[in-house]
Amino acid sequence: MRRIRVSLRNISLLTIGSAYPRLGVADICVVRAGNSVFIPGSSIKGVLRTSANRASRRMNFTSCGEVRPDRIAEAHRKMGRRCDVCDLFGFPGSPPDSSSKVIVGDMKPRWDVRTIVIGRTAIDPRKG
Repeated sequence: MRRIRVSLRNISLLTIGSAYPRLGVADICVVRAGNSVFIPGSSIKGVLRTSANRASRRMNFTSCGEVRPDRIAEAHRKMGRRCDVCDLFGFPGSPPDSSSKVIVGDMKPRWDVRTIVIGRTAIDPRKG
């Protein structure tokens, strides 16, 4: 196993979500453990996977171009094989064949962070 340590710095507002929002709050919420804020490893892994999908052709790798689990199997069927991106990052199915080769841990800030609440409400113009 190879371990890589990274440091991230946001250059604009950083919005962190979670698959497990608390009831009664916005669906995009800061993820906390006690008083500490962190970025879930799954969020970072998702960004890496999306970036790999975009860069794959330039690097001579295959990509099904899908990130939604319900579309990946169909894309692989059309390709006639599993793509390189899914082979690295995993895909829906029975382990170990479908398991990810990439494990990403949660990221914790080095310094104190300030959090704000952002409202993201949209009104459908057709329905008012």
